[in-house]
Amino acid sequence: MSKLNNFHYAISLAQTLYDIEGDDDDLEEIGLVAYNFIGNKNTRLYRASLGINC
Repeated sequence: MSKLNNFHYAISLAQTLYDIEGDDDDLEEIGLVAYNFIGNKNTRLYRASLGINC
């Protein structure tokens, strides 16, 4: 399996190299949509069970 890189680093690098401006949340959303189209993502589904102790 190839090395995974930090997604936020990719945003920072794009801002530095290509002078891209925008809200980080907007850039994350655009990047996640792009990842979905190219199939370059890893996901994990977690199930949590919480109990109340009195």
